[in-house]
Amino acid sequence: MAVLEIPDLPPFVTNGRGRYLCTYESHWDSALKQPRRTSTRTVGKLIPVKGRDDLMEVLFKDEFIDSHPGLDHMRVFRRKGGKLEFKPREEDEAGDGDGLPAFTLEQRVAVRKLHGGATWALNCIAADSPIGRALSRAFPRHALDRKILSLAYYIILRGNNAMYRYTEFAESTWLPYRRPLTGSAISRIFKGISHDDVEAFLRHLSREFRKSCREDAEGRLFLALDSTSISSYSQELPQVEWGRNKDLVELPQVNVLLVVDQKTGSPVYFRSFDGNVPDSSTIRNTIADCTRMGLLDNPRFVLVSDKGYASVSNIDDCLRGDLDFIFNMRARAGGIAGQLASENYSRLLDWNRRDPFLRQTVVTVPLQWKYDSFPVRGKRQLKRDSRQVWAHIYYDHHIHDDAVNIVEENLTAMIPMYNNAPDALSPARRSYVERYCDISAGRASVNMRKVSDPLKLTGVRILISSAISDPVECCRAYEERSHVEAAFNTLKSRLRCNRNRVCDPGCLEGKLLVEMIATAIASMARSRIADYGKIQSGGAGNGCAVRLDSDIRLFDKLNNIMMTSFRDGWYFDEIAGKRRELFSVLNVPVPDKQQAAAECDQYADGADDAEGVEEAGNISGQLDL
Repeated sequence: MAVLEIPDLPPFVTNGRGRYLCTYESHWDSALKQPRRTSTRTVGKLIPVKGRDDLMEVLFKDEFIDSHPGLDHMRVFRRKGGKLEFKPREEDEAGDGDGLPAFTLEQRVAVRKLHGGATWALNCIAADSPIGRALSRAFPRHALDRKILSLAYYIILRGNNAMYRYTEFAESTWLPYRRPLTGSAISRIFKGISHDDVEAFLRHLSREFRKSCREDAEGRLFLALDSTSISSYSQELPQVEWGRNKDLVELPQVNVLLVVDQKTGSPVYFRSFDGNVPDSSTIRNTIADCTRMGLLDNPRFVLVSDKGYASVSNIDDCLRGDLDFIFNMRARAGGIAGQLASENYSRLLDWNRRDPFLRQTVVTVPLQWKYDSFPVRGKRQLKRDSRQVWAHIYYDHHIHDDAVNIVEENLTAMIPMYNNAPDALSPARRSYVERYCDISAGRASVNMRKVSDPLKLTGVRILISSAISDPVECCRAYEERSHVEAAFNTLKSRLRCNRNRVCDPGCLEGKLLVEMIATAIASMARSRIADYGKIQSGGAGNGCAVRLDSDIRLFDKLNNIMMTSFRDGWYFDEIAGKRRELFSVLNVPVPDKQQAAAECDQYADGADDAEGVEEAGNISGQLDL
């Protein structure tokens, strides 16, 4: 056996729960009459030998090996208690009965097979969007951007926001942040994301979104606005209140508002508010927030919303803020929309006004909308300012006829029962009969005026816009608002975030941010799948047949593509045939064309804890975080 020349090594201490080996400096404290440690420096990593806790192999950093010649020719082991043992690398490593491995321990520990195809695709989508760039600028410290992305990928691929299974998922899947996070570490991440951090992220997201909009300088850009309710069992969250639950669930809730780019389906703004706040009262603060963050600093933006946000005061707020809009007004008697529909009702019945594309009769009425640019609270509005808007009135007689037929069939079945055995009817059915009938001597007869007046405006839709005078273009823009509904469906159904699963108020904001990022990335993936499907249906290719709702199956197939990760880099398994086409569906490059080394382990100097040491791999620079 060759005689080893042991280099002169400094004293060591362990750090990071015994995972890292550090050198230290100390000085004598004359007041306490004892030595005091002043600084530490991480010089290596401790790896258990065959899972043993009493024997660890030391993997020194390259700069430490360079400063201590001889270490590159030997392997160093540390036993429990701190004793170091040395062994030549060229010696036969068939095993010496002391727990030493039969081949390089470095290879045993570092070489791993991981699921990597799906997270590669998600990483490319995030890198090619404002989301990834905004994350890197808003959360640059302690690899927080990579941790957030890793948690978002977990929600997308597992379809669940319950974080207790993340550790097992991270052990078998390539993620931007390589270390598996425990439940307590995830809670600390959520708690560490403050309201100011979310504001900073939204400001960066707005800036990146405006940059991407400048690249596409043609036409208008439509932003769909809507909100949803997320139920919760927690009694500790201050925002959880009883309100109008949109899922018809008897639980208190937190409301979440989204502004979505209708072209890509990706959310560009979100905020949460108390569950008992109605939709119509949120427009003013939303406009103020978006203006403050610079999201609306583009004259081409048009805000699109449904009936829940349509009101005279909200239209006034948009005009004061010089924000173009499309509002779907409630066509009810006594309101402005109902008055417009009644005044033009005879024109709506004219078949000469039927549009062949919409298959509806259309009437457009230009209006001079009067408002106050600078209203004073407590004083009567003078409405000295005005601006032209267009009211597009659409009438679908099929909807009207269907409603009339339903009322007719119900009354035909209920009136004989009311006249012969009124006690057999439920209170709701008796009320239904009395709503449309005259009651005389205990017998009901239909009053056609009571029937026709409530059903007169059935089938009428009124869209008021400050920017679009063409009724077909306005209707198309409003129908494309379905992207925000798809985003909510992705959030609550596809990703199963219909419950907060949070009981600590400090974690709510951080978890909502991660869920919104997961929703944005999943929505962009669905948009790319839809675009690919349109190309294939148009005969432009012979690729995979995909459906818009097939993103779950597509990611499952991508997740079966494995990658080999080792100390100095990584490589994917062979990808051929239909598996290559899966990447084309998402419009991302095939990873076998991007072979490049990646830093899999990064050590931090000083007293590193479990959160401070950044062990994150960056796949081929695809996401510049």
